[in-house]
Amino acid sequence: MGRGVVRAGPAVEPTVTNDGTDNSQTDPRVVEFDTPTRPVIVSVPATFGASIKVKINAAAANDFDNDADDDGPGYFTVAAGATREVSLDGQVAVQQVSFITQNAGDDLDDVSVVGWPAGAS
Repeated sequence: MGRGVVRAGPAVEPTVTNDGTDNSQTDPRVVEFDTPTRPVIVSVPATFGASIKVKINAAAANDFDNDADDDGPGYFTVAAGATREVSLDGQVAVQQVSFITQNAGDDLDDVSVVGWPAGAS
């Protein structure tokens, strides 16, 4: 594993705090972990027609459309069929993950987000 990665015990799933709307850049799915978590893995089904965009620990979650209404355009892109670790090799403890789909046929429910509580042993 990479530098700073803490991974012990079973993976945990976050709680959905905003369901989001499929293929919407202004209404993302937002999930939150009970405790700061690292690493965090986001998986996108191979059946998706396009990549998804993912943000971590954003103060507001809806600036995927670059209209400058929160913290800017910084996000991860995760391709269809790919898995991505979004805690920067365990260097960032993740509390919240927000993501959007970019294809009308892609369902937010099919994206998987799991993590390992930081400090778990």
